[in-house]
Amino acid sequence: MDNRLLNLIAALGLALALLGAAFDLVPGASPGLNIPQFVLIVAGLVLALSALVLRKKRARRLAIHMIKGRLSLVALITLATLLLLEAALDKVDYPPHFPREVPEHFLDPAPWWGCDEAGCRYVHGAIQTACERREIKGRRCLVNQQGFYDDQEFVPDTDFDEGLRILILGDSFAYGASAKIGHSFVAVLEQALPNATIWNAAMPGTGTNQAVMSYKSIAPLLQPQLTILAFYMNDFHDNMLPVDSYFYGVSATLPPLAIRQYHLDLQGNVSLQNEQSDLYYRYKGVDPPANELHRVIGETRLGSIVLRSLEAVRQTLSRAEGIRLERQAAATREHLLALRDATADTQLFMLIIPTRADLSRPGAHYQLALRIADDLDIQHLDLRTALSETDYANQPDVHWNTHGHRKIGALLGECLQSFAADTSQAICGESDS
Repeated sequence: MDNRLLNLIAALGLALALLGAAFDLVPGASPGLNIPQFVLIVAGLVLALSALVLRKKRARRLAIHMIKGRLSLVALITLATLLLLEAALDKVDYPPHFPREVPEHFLDPAPWWGCDEAGCRYVHGAIQTACERREIKGRRCLVNQQGFYDDQEFVPDTDFDEGLRILILGDSFAYGASAKIGHSFVAVLEQALPNATIWNAAMPGTGTNQAVMSYKSIAPLLQPQLTILAFYMNDFHDNMLPVDSYFYGVSATLPPLAIRQYHLDLQGNVSLQNEQSDLYYRYKGVDPPANELHRVIGETRLGSIVLRSLEAVRQTLSRAEGIRLERQAAATREHLLALRDATADTQLFMLIIPTRADLSRPGAHYQLALRIADDLDIQHLDLRTALSETDYANQPDVHWNTHGHRKIGALLGECLQSFAADTSQAICGESDS
């Protein structure tokens, strides 16, 4: 064997070990030494040391002599070692990549969730029944006849002309997630502007495409003078998917579940996964197997380590991040442009909501959101300087806590006090950029 080839193998082994050592840098990886990380480090070091030892002719001759004529024994020892490792991993309950039992049917569509030309929302009668049965509780039980979390019905009112009319659009932040009921930033804004009519059409888990559909459905009723879009960074992902991206399901043994029935690959390509088996894999937190061999490998413990390690390597080495970001930017720009054009006769205002990490250093998505708002000439408010980490709920919850909601509601209320008196002026003064 040529020493140049052995040097290359040694270099690859060292690179594999270094990749394992840097495993914590992979997005979504858990901190600390885990089993896939340990396997990468050990395998890389063994490969590198073996290649360096075999550079000596005497070592190569000895290795060939030991293996020659003993291939059956080597294969048997290898198989026994793999079986022992599999048994050890099973003993410590290392989870397989794919669930070993996939039910043919485990969910029925929830009767309290529906989508149409106006977007997706709750079905009032069905959700009230589910709440009476204690199948659902909390904020989701407080929906109006139109299926939105608002204590007002979305119907025309003779008093509309007496005050400012505001339509709220967005996802879980505007919905009020993680705030005490009655203390979301929208509720605080309503308290600050008692003469205003404020309709909250936000819907958790949706993107700007849903906001466009909701606006076109609700605006003819309210005829808002101001539309506020609460834009969070996961909207870039949601804007790549159809509005009916969630499958809401119920079963006899599980609480109500919301499962993504669309999948985005590393480059942002969309695929539909609506079979019961596909939904079950998504419920377990993995993508369905590509084929039968993939499934069989992923049901073993050792195979699961290999698959997870390969996925980590693929994500680390992939150059698809830039492609995915470009596609997310294009989709988001398209939906924001549609919303801007639809609100041409009124005022459109964006609350650009930072993630917890954006507070210390604006990420790529946050900078992109600011840039798109500037390019489309949409008035917006950069909330980074107004927030601190104490305004966010405990991790892994990404939302504001009640204090954060109240802070932003008060800030927005101050901004809109003067706008309520003169709707021709800019909201919150000059828009930030």
